[in-house]
Amino acid sequence: MIAVYKKELKTYFTSMMGYLFTAFLLIITGFYFCALNLFNGYPNVYYSLSSVLFIFIILMPLLTMRIMSEERRNKTDQLLLTAPVSVGAIVVGKYLAMLTVFLVPVIVVAFYPLILAQYGEVHMESSYLAVFAYFIVGASFIAVGLFISSITESQIIAAVLSFAALFVSYLSEDIAELVSATPLTSLIGLFVLLAVMCIIYYLLTRNAMAAGIAFGVIGVAMVILFIVKKSIFEGVLITVISSFSLVSSANNLMTMGMLDLTEVVYYVSVIAFFIFITVQSIQKKRWN
Repeated sequence: MIAVYKKELKTYFTSMMGYLFTAFLLIITGFYFCALNLFNGYPNVYYSLSSVLFIFIILMPLLTMRIMSEERRNKTDQLLLTAPVSVGAIVVGKYLAMLTVFLVPVIVVAFYPLILAQYGEVHMESSYLAVFAYFIVGASFIAVGLFISSITESQIIAAVLSFAALFVSYLSEDIAELVSATPLTSLIGLFVLLAVMCIIYYLLTRNAMAAGIAFGVIGVAMVILFIVKKSIFEGVLITVISSFSLVSSANNLMTMGMLDLTEVVYYVSVIAFFIFITVQSIQKKRWN
């Protein structure tokens, strides 16, 4: 894992990608910090950091697009799969390399509250909680991009799909507000989401029977539950769609002024889930 980590980290900083990513993120974050905190006098870096989160939708796909897809395109993934190291260690090593690249601008951002303190009173706990939320939402975006990069050999396709997935996640709360809360709408929407999940499972495993059985069993169970007590489904689709938002939980952390372990566990679970399915995606290629 250490060897993979060092190789990927060296690749980012011997090419322009690592420097461009760091520079662009710091320029945007610095602009908002100067405009909102220094010039307008807002006492918490939350205001500037929360405004920058939308930039992650563009920058994170650029950071992650080559991490797995380039290996497939150059056929060097075969060397990794036959190396005396587990697939999990390879994936974690690559993920930690990208996380380290992202950590560089985060460390610079961590000085913002200290700079702001030179001009007035600053609540350090809430400010550094905002920095932590800024970091953990970026870490989860990287995990999503890592998985998408593992399912294609085209960097462009990986970047576009990552952008689309993160953009939908960013807008999920707004989308949820447009959805009807009626039980029938929730049932139909859940069937659509179930079909998407089964298709993704099939693409990862190529096991059509397992995907079909899962869709049938869960679908029948939802219909029976709807017939028995359809009031359970009222507003469920809105809750499910809202749960896809990776940004709303970060905003909750930033605004609460106190560490909520529920939000932290949510992000850690998202990261672990996408690393896990990335491993499964690569394992499928190994056995094929």
